[in-house]
Amino acid sequence: MISLAGYKINNEIYKNNRTIVFRGNRLSDNCPVIIKYLNIEYPTSKELSDLTYEYKIMDKISGEGIIKPYALLKCNNSFAIIMEDIDGESIAEIMKSTKLSITEKLLLSIQMTDSLIQVHKENIIHKDVNPSNFIWNRKTNQVKIIDFGISTELAKEDHQSANTMNPDGTLEYISPEQTGRINKPIDYRTDFYSLGITLYELFSGQLPFAGEDESEIVYCHIAKTPVPLCNVNPQIPKFLSDIVMKLISKSAEERYQSASGIKKDLEYCYQLLKSGVEAINFVPGKEDVIERFEVPNKLYGRVEDTKILIKSFNNAVQGHSELVLVGGYSGIGKSSLINEIRRPITLRKGRFIHGKCDQRKCNTPYYGIRQAFQELVRQLLSEPQSSLDAWKQRLMDALGGNGQLITDIIPDLEQIIGLQPQVTELNPIESQNRIQMVFLELIKVLHRKSILWSSFLMIFNGVMPPLSI
Repeated sequence: MISLAGYKINNEIYKNNRTIVFRGNRLSDNCPVIIKYLNIEYPTSKELSDLTYEYKIMDKISGEGIIKPYALLKCNNSFAIIMEDIDGESIAEIMKSTKLSITEKLLLSIQMTDSLIQVHKENIIHKDVNPSNFIWNRKTNQVKIIDFGISTELAKEDHQSANTMNPDGTLEYISPEQTGRINKPIDYRTDFYSLGITLYELFSGQLPFAGEDESEIVYCHIAKTPVPLCNVNPQIPKFLSDIVMKLISKSAEERYQSASGIKKDLEYCYQLLKSGVEAINFVPGKEDVIERFEVPNKLYGRVEDTKILIKSFNNAVQGHSELVLVGGYSGIGKSSLINEIRRPITLRKGRFIHGKCDQRKCNTPYYGIRQAFQELVRQLLSEPQSSLDAWKQRLMDALGGNGQLITDIIPDLEQIIGLQPQVTELNPIESQNRIQMVFLELIKVLHRKSILWSSFLMIFNGVMPPLSI
């Protein structure tokens, strides 16, 4: 339990490996407060900066549907955010303990959407919309959105890129573009997808997607269409089901384009349910109005080139090895073209890795190869320990006593196969030949059909790296 001058700490209500949340009172007026504190004894400057940024985001947004921040205070080696306490529970907890009618859930959905309207009004993307981040006081009927720890300002990050290895947000609710696997930027419409998943769970009592591990859930978000809500629960009207299914469209352009458009349709549904009238020719999004000008994230003038890449990938899927060279002047769009095959690869449960042969790094041996395989190893590190143990055995069998040659090039691989013994020094020519042979063994393990890929497609952007493979 922490000690904070001017405040009485009553009890702990939430804790994870990064933060701890308390309920307390402000001594000056006995006002109930929530205190969010970094649960790290010696936080880094970035961790402190992230908490400060979260407070600034909260302080920028005004509205009855947003939890209000009171202060950012120094506490021990860290900071604490002091915010209002509406004496409510998260929607996630309420779903576990309380049975709500469809009408009550619909009213709740309207209030949750209204909170999102207030967030987007300030050009903020929440990026972690899920049932745990909505607080509801049933007595006062207040609903407020919380936790702006990974939120971003749209005006400052018009073309955000998701982290492929560790995507921000709660995995079960993140949008396809938020996974970082489909070459699409993140904008405010990512929140609509997450809201759709939240409403699907609220009305059906279950998530639309389930998987044994993180990679399976990511695949579902990108490639699988969930069972319509009205088929999961026949009591749910089709017009309500259609709204939710539109929200969780894979493409951002096919979702609602404004939170106010979502709210209008939900209010219309409520009136229909209240009056007992059936919806006739209801089209979700008919009253939706685009509030922001968004240029579609689409590659123009590269249809034939994209076909060549996809054809090569499909050939590789059939068991062939394929090599494609993409050339052109700097800035002509080579990387954008190559990124077009991210989605086809992901749909086949493959892995897209890339490395760039930067002219400024031309003196660094295997720089492009190093980048690509470092990314692959980081993807593997997100798998369960049982999978990592299997990978370790396969890699050790393939590399033998030459593992150190590979960990020198791909340092993160050491986290899988452990510290490797020193190898015997050879003359430059023999050393080069040995590295190439060992790297080929590594590639054979990684592209074996039963393990990772049903194919192996290599595309080199610009300059060929100095490795014969």
